This record gives sequence, structure tokens and C-alpha cells, in this order.
Amino acid sequence: MKIDTLECILLTGRWMDDPSFPQALHATAFVRIGTDKGLEGLGEITLGYFTPESVPALVDYYRPVVVGKDPLQITALTRALYDDSVFWARTGAGRSVISGIELALWDLLGKIHNVPVYQLLGGAVRERIPVYASGGPTCWPKEENLRKVGLYARLGYRAAKLSTGFYERLALTENSGARPNEARENSA
Repeated sequence: MKIDTLECILLTGRWMDDPSFPQALHATAFVRIGTDKGLEGLGEITLGYFTPESVPALVDYYRPVVVGKDPLQITALTRALYDDSVFWARTGAGRSVISGIELALWDLLGKIHNVPVYQLLGGAVRERIPVYASGGPTCWPKEENLRKVGLYARLGYRAAKLSTGFYERLALTENSGARPNEARENSA
């Protein structure tokens, strides 16, 4: 079996279930690895959330490294991807794309063996995994945090991650020219 395709899939949508998040569009990126046997694996590339437009070019860059190769050689393929871009992909964008490709290889391997990936990685280590709600990194006023926690509790979450501090955006006056933090410091 050989890898015959590596493609990037960008998805964009609105997050509607949490009113704390802006109702603007949010994106993510997936990578799909296909084989000459008709099997495929999917992986998510976290970079797609931050700069979706940059992901397809990076996936295109890595395509020659994996196409024509044996998808069962996950460690060797991941190393080849890393080695091909060692001077610029040790962290950041390149590493994010390499990780998404590796996820797709593991997904493919699980499909080949008809088992969940966690079994390939050594089996379950717990019966349940607690989850928490997260409103993102923005610092909200206390009242907004309380409203968010109430929403998360109504949705069934037993824990939430909240930002600390207080976000305050002061309007700039026409003549001040100060940035919001400077305006706050100057008014204190």
C-alpha cells in the first residue's frame, strides 16, 4: 500500500452555542491522506484556527515527502517531514502541519486494523475523561464570567476554564492618541 494523495481541507463556520464567542466566522484545517487501496486518514491542523490561508501551501510543501511512501511507517514518515524542514519547522506553523499529517497517518492505521487509535497507542488508561468548557483566552468582566459559567453549567459541564483579570476597553478621545492601556494607566 502506498500514499497517493495528501490534501488540505479548510472548514469555516460560526460558533453558535456559546454567546461569549464572537459570532464571526471561525476556521479549522484538516489534512486527508489517501492510499492506492482506497483507504484514507484524517488529521486536524491546529494552525488552521489561527491562519487557515497558510495551511494549504504548507501541506503542498510536504506532499512530495509522503506521496508514494508506505503509510504504515509512521515514525519514519514523521521524521522525514521533520528533517525536510528542520531549520524552520521545529516549532510553530510547520510543526503544526507535521502533527496534523501524523494524526492522519494514525487514523489511517486504525482504519487498516479496524481498531481505535487509542488501542494502537497502548490501550485505554482510564474509563472516563473529564472535560471542561472553555470560553477562550479573552479576559472578561466578572459579570460576563459568571454568565458564562452559568451557561456551561446548564449545558452539563462540571468544570470551566476562565481567564483571569478584567478586560476594559476605554474609548480613545480624539486628541489623546493614547492606546487603551496607556489611557487606563494615565487615568489611575
